[in-house]
Amino acid sequence: MAKVILLARILLCAMLTLGTLEMLARLDDHVREGAPFFGRYDTSLLTAQDRLGRILRPISQFARWKINGWGYRGPAPRPGTVRIICLGASETFGIAEDDNREYPRQLEDQLNERFGTRSIEVINLGFPGGNFHETPARIPEIVDRYHPDFVTIYPSPAQYILQRKPSQSHESARQQPPPLRSQIEEKVLRTIKSWLPPRVAVFNRYWGGLTRLGLDDLRIKGKMDGLAVRTLPPAVVAWWRHWFANLQAWHQGWPLMDRLPEETFEIFRDDLVATLKLLDERGVPVVLATHAQRFGDSVAPEERTALVAWRAFYPPLKEDGFLDMDHRLNQVIREVALARGVRMVDAARIIPPGPRYFNDFVHFTNQGAEKMASLLAGQLAPLVTAKLKNRPETRESMKHTTQALSPTN
Repeated sequence: MAKVILLARILLCAMLTLGTLEMLARLDDHVREGAPFFGRYDTSLLTAQDRLGRILRPISQFARWKINGWGYRGPAPRPGTVRIICLGASETFGIAEDDNREYPRQLEDQLNERFGTRSIEVINLGFPGGNFHETPARIPEIVDRYHPDFVTIYPSPAQYILQRKPSQSHESARQQPPPLRSQIEEKVLRTIKSWLPPRVAVFNRYWGGLTRLGLDDLRIKGKMDGLAVRTLPPAVVAWWRHWFANLQAWHQGWPLMDRLPEETFEIFRDDLVATLKLLDERGVPVVLATHAQRFGDSVAPEERTALVAWRAFYPPLKEDGFLDMDHRLNQVIREVALARGVRMVDAARIIPPGPRYFNDFVHFTNQGAEKMASLLAGQLAPLVTAKLKNRPETRESMKHTTQALSPTN
């Protein structure tokens, strides 16, 4: 019995230590960035839920990123402009670039400089974790609200890692037993409860809180990861992130995958075609872009740490499956663009891999965003030229757009 009590004390001390470190991490966030002490502090503060899925929350802020009253990052819409909408995820929103250096802002600057005007505006509707699967349902709302002249689409493939067809998802849920993680936790909890005498039964409450706490809720995790990157050899950091990704997958009950199933890309193809059809029906020309990333066709040993960091956000897919995922999704984009006669920027083949253009696995540096903006500007320029020539004929529609644009619409 003495050994059991000793074990309980050790576990209790470990949890109290973790709790103390977590409180210090939260205090650091509060002092440095004005973060709330309780609750989560991550990009989820920027998002809300509506009937179609996740959206950016108007008048919200996380770290240096601010969302305006219209529900996107950047200046409010201006009347009488040639308006371009950029659709995408965190790569479009702009995570790693300096303020006003994300590619939609640079695209606006480049086009206005090229045409010697300030009448071209770019609205950045990308947001962290943006799921392109929800885009087709949002197209009517986007067109009616903003009346865009053109739309660019830069899909993020990783958002499809857990996407399944509804019928298959429901069938899988019926057939699958409870996650191994849940079975083990339940068994361990029953065993510990049977061992503990009443005077240390308070341990049950600590255990229950620990099993209910999501790993992503721990702010100390980000602090430890940052410290590890700054102080440990890259190989050790890669091992740590790989191990933690496996732990997250186990904790959520996700099966590990070497590569994504073909149905994933069928879903993406359907979503892309549906989006293009809806925009075509509304008379809005589109420029597509393939997805670029830091690694190219293979991962150099010194880049392995960055690849494992990518997987940390999507634990079910093993590291070597990410390049395969990107390659297959980009091939779908090329095929759809060719079949539908849509303008396309093959960013995956044009933007060189490496740290000059990519801050991490997929997010641009200032130079990478500038390169992406110039590629899109090259495809948009002929379309914008025609639109600018016909501007007197579109003043009435611009007036209608101005009246439609209000935060209450």
